[in-house]
Amino acid sequence: MMLQILPPDNSALEESSALDGQLFLVIFAMAMAVFLVLKIAKKISTIKVFKSSENKKYSSQ
Repeated sequence: MMLQILPPDNSALEESSALDGQLFLVIFAMAMAVFLVLKIAKKISTIKVFKSSENKKYSSQ
């Protein structure tokens, strides 16, 4: 038997490009999520909480 090499199907190429587009969107969304988490963490780290030892409403007694 002889091996016949056929040109690639157009449907296979269309599926590949659709998956590439979806992969790009997923990676882009993950990058944006990481960026937002880092921005929020930076904002939260600048908040200072003052603890007053005079007004203890809860104690371990």
